Amino acid sequence: MNDIIEAISKLWPQLARKPDWVQWYFAVLLFLTAGFVVAMLRTEKRTTPGSEDTSVNWSPTHVSDIDTVQRSLNLLKSDDEVQILANLRALLQNHPVYNHIEEETPANAFYRFCRSSKIVGFYVPSMKTRPSARQNLVNIQQTLIKLGDRMASIWGPQFDAKEYCEKWGDKDLETFRNNLPSQTGNMLEPLDYKGKSMPRRDMLNDILADLRKQVQGL
Repeated sequence: MNDIIEAISKLWPQLARKPDWVQWYFAVLLFLTAGFVVAMLRTEKRTTPGSEDTSVNWSPTHVSDIDTVQRSLNLLKSDDEVQILANLRALLQNHPVYNHIEEETPANAFYRFCRSSKIVGFYVPSMKTRPSARQNLVNIQQTLIKLGDRMASIWGPQFDAKEYCEKWGDKDLETFRNNLPSQTGNMLEPLDYKGKSMPRRDMLNDILADLRKQVQGL
């Protein structure tokens, strides 16, 4: 405590001329304030993969199967690779849209791909002892982003799926949908893919087939 008083005295020479009880009062006040600030910073610190913190708080999406996985992930340590992978497999397998794009509305499917890409990307650094799983997660994230990109023109030629996902992907489904522009395209609209024209639906289903293979490799 005397060291604190001496340090304060150097910064505020007038304090040195105050009575001892005043000096002690200011020292205790400074000590308690510093402790409070440190405690608040630790509480508000955002968890990152590979850190010593035990969990990350994924906010609710109000999509039941996604929220079930997120609640499980919230309880895991960042180095629990086996359980992280198990939950990511569940995230990417437990909905019919991963078998056929028309099992969801375009807006709901886009939200699912966007949110899942964020979750998968978050856990890439956690795969410290599984380099093949780490690379597979990178590939899966890229495929999820690709799905969003190939859906983008449904909402007009100027719609940027990556930018929209970055801005709204951390929100719940309703907020995400409500901020989408009006839909101008559809799933049967022909698009160029792999050197030929095919309906958007068939193109997305082909990409989903690639995604299923990647998930099976986790």
